[in-house]
Amino acid sequence: MRLQWDSSAAIGTDSNSPNTKIFRPAPKSSLRKRGLRDILNARDQNLCGGKMTNNNFAKLILCSLMLTTTGLELRADDAATLPKGLWRVRWAGAFTYVTDRFDSSGTSSSLGDDYSLTIGTSFLSALKPQVKELVKNLNAVQPGLGDNLNIAEINMEIETNIISNRFVVEYGITDRLSVGAILPVATATTQVTANSQSTADFQTALAAAPDAIKPALMAMAQATSVEAMNQSLRQDLGYDSGLESWSGTGLGDLELGAKYNYLKTHPFQLSFKAGVRLPTGRTDDPNNLFDVAFGDGQYDLGFYNYADYHLLGNLYFSWEAGYTVQLPHTSSYRVPVIQGVSITPVTAQLDHKPGDIVETGVEANYDPFRTIKAAVRYQFRQKFEDKFSGGNGISTSALAENTDSQLHQAIFTIGYTNIPLVKAKEASLPLEVLVFYQWPFAGENNSQAQTTGIQLKSYF
Repeated sequence: MRLQWDSSAAIGTDSNSPNTKIFRPAPKSSLRKRGLRDILNARDQNLCGGKMTNNNFAKLILCSLMLTTTGLELRADDAATLPKGLWRVRWAGAFTYVTDRFDSSGTSSSLGDDYSLTIGTSFLSALKPQVKELVKNLNAVQPGLGDNLNIAEINMEIETNIISNRFVVEYGITDRLSVGAILPVATATTQVTANSQSTADFQTALAAAPDAIKPALMAMAQATSVEAMNQSLRQDLGYDSGLESWSGTGLGDLELGAKYNYLKTHPFQLSFKAGVRLPTGRTDDPNNLFDVAFGDGQYDLGFYNYADYHLLGNLYFSWEAGYTVQLPHTSSYRVPVIQGVSITPVTAQLDHKPGDIVETGVEANYDPFRTIKAAVRYQFRQKFEDKFSGGNGISTSALAENTDSQLHQAIFTIGYTNIPLVKAKEASLPLEVLVFYQWPFAGENNSQAQTTGIQLKSYF
């Protein structure tokens, strides 16, 4: 998570996550309709098929998308504070679009790649008990045929869009101390396109098979259709939805913060900011594969330091460094039992300590004209690995895999301000309009979400 509250001066410049559906806690540790032994057998034999991707990581990307891709235009700020007695209200609207992500090596790939899967007979037997009898029939005709056959490939295309609105109010208690609050509201949509295609090995086996076993092979193929997989996810594994699109609207996590300017001597200005994020937004639903979380489910504490250097009257630089402590919480999770596959019958109530976050950034601000302002910012974000415990002895190591992340991004801003006109008594109501674009150009275990938006500010 990022603490996103910003309190810049009225004449300063500002430089962008949602979790929210009704959450239903699961039993302390529960298994769905299929037996755990069958799933573990498929895991131990490594018979998910020839293609085993980390869709647990893809689920993580969707869960954290709102928290890492929107709101930076509000919180990436400078060392300035509001003058005593001055209020500032702001609205920031943003559109975030993502189809790709950075994997653990920094390579870019499609979100859908992480859910694509080659389905073998052992894995399918673990999900659908009626397939076991078909496997026996195949082995009776040709020993080993039923055990080692890759049946179909499930291919996925995923596109996630987020429209976020953030409402901000700030107040200058003194010339050096400002306080503020941010309330996010978001709408997110995950468009999912899934298709199933028989493998070349299966087609070869079908063509060469005696007529007596062809019906069994065709029954296996039908069991790997998208419709059949969706039915199995609901009926056999207890998911609320299958390989299907999702949309939702709700509140994000409320943020409260304060900034204190402890050094103000030209050309330098230094400030310290602290804030808390409250878990008011919807968290990830473990029974939905493609929902987007609007909050992170626990309290977070953030501490940031800012340094401004005014090189010229219309050119200054800002540097930011911060640390966010993500506090522990308890929630319900789907616990993977097959390496790299998050689809699982195991639901457990676990203690979760999200990894803390280190951030730093530098921004150049330039006012080319009296009422025009522009800025470019580089931001680096490092999140450490999560920790899970509990679940009555269930192994949680797969949940922590790839929960550490890095992100390098650039934010470009251009805007209009009439504050110089207000100071010259040529206008009465102070207003600012900023347009921004956020571009993640490198990272690990993070989305490649691009964000465009607008921010409106007024002072009174």
